[in-house]
Amino acid sequence: MDETPLTGEGPRALSNVSANHSTNVKSYIQSRTSVTVTLLLVSCSFLLLNSPYCVVWIANYIHGFKNATLRSIKEITELFMLTTFFINILLFKSIQ
Repeated sequence: MDETPLTGEGPRALSNVSANHSTNVKSYIQSRTSVTVTLLLVSCSFLLLNSPYCVVWIANYIHGFKNATLRSIKEITELFMLTTFFINILLFKSIQ
């Protein structure tokens, strides 16, 4: 009984399949790395831009929201916090 390989030319065809699989795995890893980097950037930008607002808000809370300087600083840091939403859109667009 003669056994013939199911794909074309035997070992050579197998090496082609192996090469294609290797290429697919590499491209998959590269695409996943891009997503991971983007998510890390989103997380870092969130922390960097929201932390000042949270600190100033807590200071305002401790002082009963009566200190005008702290209220002004809170409004400025609130702009940074709101900027996070715009930056997230840009970062997620960079994936595509």
